[in-house]
Amino acid sequence: MFRKSPQYQHVEGIGKTLEWYVAEWFRLSLRAPARHGVHIPGIADGGDLDVVAFVNGLKIFIECKSGNPANITESQLELFLRRTADFHPNIALLLIDTDQKVVKQEEMLHKVYLHSEIVGPESSIGGRWITNCIHVRNIEKSIDNSLRATLQSHTSNSNVDRPLLRIKTKEQGQKEAAIHTKNNHWAKTFAVYEQITRLDPNDATAYEKKGDALSKLKRFEEALIAYEQVTHLDPNKVRVYQKKGDVLRELERFEEALVAYEKFNQLAHNNHFFLEDDELAWAYICKGDALFNLERYEEALAAYDEGIQAYPHSFYYYIKGAALSELSRYEEALVAFDEAIGADANNPYAYEGKADALFHLKRYEEALVAYKEAISFHDNTNLVGVIIGKGNTLFSLERYKEALAVYKEALVEYEQNYEKIIYYGYNVDLVSIYNGMGDAFQYIGKLEEAQRSYERAKQLTKQLSRKKKTHDN
Repeated sequence: MFRKSPQYQHVEGIGKTLEWYVAEWFRLSLRAPARHGVHIPGIADGGDLDVVAFVNGLKIFIECKSGNPANITESQLELFLRRTADFHPNIALLLIDTDQKVVKQEEMLHKVYLHSEIVGPESSIGGRWITNCIHVRNIEKSIDNSLRATLQSHTSNSNVDRPLLRIKTKEQGQKEAAIHTKNNHWAKTFAVYEQITRLDPNDATAYEKKGDALSKLKRFEEALIAYEQVTHLDPNKVRVYQKKGDVLRELERFEEALVAYEKFNQLAHNNHFFLEDDELAWAYICKGDALFNLERYEEALAAYDEGIQAYPHSFYYYIKGAALSELSRYEEALVAFDEAIGADANNPYAYEGKADALFHLKRYEEALVAYKEAISFHDNTNLVGVIIGKGNTLFSLERYKEALAVYKEALVEYEQNYEKIIYYGYNVDLVSIYNGMGDAFQYIGKLEEAQRSYERAKQLTKQLSRKKKTHDN
C-alpha cells in the first residue's frame, strides 16, 4: 500500500502544480505570455482563473481539474461557465487531469449550461456569449498533446471537444430545433441554429430560422444580420425580405424597411410566388406602417386599403383607424373602427380606438359605452390605458367621483401588471393618472389630496426627464 512520506503530509493535491506546469508549457513551448493563479476583480467567485495565456491574438483561459473526475460537481462546472462568460476568452478549456474518458463530465457541463439561469441559453447573457469557445479535454497521452489538440480543434472549427456544440449533424440539429420551436424556447432554438450554421455556413434556411429566433428574442440587430446572410446566399428567398422589413421597422429604419417590403412584393410578383391572402395583406399593412412613419400619410393609407382588400381582417381595419386617429381624422377613423368591430365583435382594440375617437369628437356618452365594451373584451395585458380613457370621459361628463374611482382603478391595474407593461413596452402615462386624480379631488373639494396627487405627478415628470437625458447621452 502506498503512503505519503512524512515530509509530504501537507500536500493535498497537485492542482497548483498543474496550473504552473500548463502556464510554463505556453511560455516554453509556444513562447507565449502566460500566468497561473490569476485573480481579476469582477469575475465570478472572486475572479480566480487558473491559467491565462495569449497565443497569436487569442485570449485563452484554462481551468485545471486534478483528482478523481467523478468528484467534479455541477456547481463547479457552472462557475467555470460563469468565469468564461465574464472573462470572454476566445478559448476556454476545462482540462481534466485523467486518462479516463470524460464523456460524463461533458454531458454534465452541457446539462448545466442548458439549465443555468445565470449563463444558460434562456438567461440574459447566455445566448449572447459564444458557446463556441468552450472546450473539454482529458490528458490521455500528455498535457502537451491535449493543449496542442485544443488549439488545433479551435482553429479548424472542429466540434470534437466542444460539448456545448454537441450537434454533430444538421439533421440532428433540425430535429432538436423543431422541438424547441414548438415549445417557444427561442433562445435554445437560436443556439441550435447557431451550431447548424457553423456546420454548414451555406445553409440559407438555417440562417433564416436563426433570424426568426433572434427576432422572437427581440434581438433585432442580430436578426437583421442573419436575414442579410440569407439574401446573400439565396437572393430569391421571397419571404425573408418581408421578415427583414419587419426587423428594420422595429429598429425604426423605415426607409430601409420600405425598400425591403417593395423587394418582397416585386419578387413575389415577378416569380409568380404563391402567397396566401393573409401574407399578401400583412405585407401591405407593414409597408403602410413604414410609409406612415416616414410621414407619407396618403401612401400609407392606400397601402392599408390594399391590405384590407386582400384580406379584410379586423386587425387591419383597426390599424387603419389608428393611423387616421393619429392624423386627427376622427370621423374617418370611426368608420374604420366600426368595420373592425363588424369583422370581429370581440376585438377590444377596435372598441378602444372607437372610444378614443369619440372622446376627441366630444361624444362622451358614446365614448363611455365604447370604453366599457373595450374593458369587457380586454385580455388584461394593456388595460391601464383603456381605464384612463374611461376616467377622462367621466371627468368630461363632470362625474368627478366616478372619475376618481376609475383613476384609482387604473393605478391598481398598473401596479398589478407592472412587469407585463414593462416587458411589452406599453405606453402607460402614470403622470396622467395622478394629474387626473388631482383634478378630480379638486372638483370634489378635497384640496389636500389634490395637492398630493399633483406633487406625485411632478416627481414622476422629473424622473422621466432624467431618464430621457440619460438615454439621450
